[in-house]
Amino acid sequence: MDDDRFGVVRKMAGELGKSAAETKEVACAAVVNTGFTSATGPDGVALFSTAHPLVGGGTQTNKLSYATDPDVTSIRLALTAMRQTLDHRGKKIRIPTKKAIVPPALEFAMAELLGGADRSDTANRAINAFKRRSGMPSFDSWMVWDYLTDADAWFLQGDVADTEMRHYNREAFNTAHDVEFDSRSVKTAGWMRFAVGYNGFYGIFGVPSS
Repeated sequence: MDDDRFGVVRKMAGELGKSAAETKEVACAAVVNTGFTSATGPDGVALFSTAHPLVGGGTQTNKLSYATDPDVTSIRLALTAMRQTLDHRGKKIRIPTKKAIVPPALEFAMAELLGGADRSDTANRAINAFKRRSGMPSFDSWMVWDYLTDADAWFLQGDVADTEMRHYNREAFNTAHDVEFDSRSVKTAGWMRFAVGYNGFYGIFGVPSS
């Protein structure tokens, strides 16, 4: 530390903070990265399923029935499915869709689909209907989540209050520093506690990899 002219040693402690942030992102993204296959939720099926069992009988979908990259047709189908979501007693919830969540590989495709004033898949004069939904807010927001592992899978999400995705910060990231007496080595420790998961499928919709 005393002779660290280039700041290399001092930067190493800062890497703990970067690693902590990275760890949290990876853990949160794993919930949706495994949501089509290995993750099994409270209702006994994966987070994204076409047949979530409802308490009052019947099933509900939060997954497109076929794999596809985002296009006008698939986004329309996904938005309609979210709008027609039923609660466990068969009542319509009509979840307003707030944004699309895509991996880096789909960033520009989603920007072209949602960003313009005109419909993106035709040379004819046609409005971008995603921006003029009846009884629902305009759907023109998207985010790129760099921690999504599938380059083709994409997701729609409602308002945070309408989802059952959960993230609990149990203890904020903390550090402690000490000097070992015998060797005069500087030691830095970092720790945090958090939990991620979900207790239901409402408010999020998945489209599997094509």
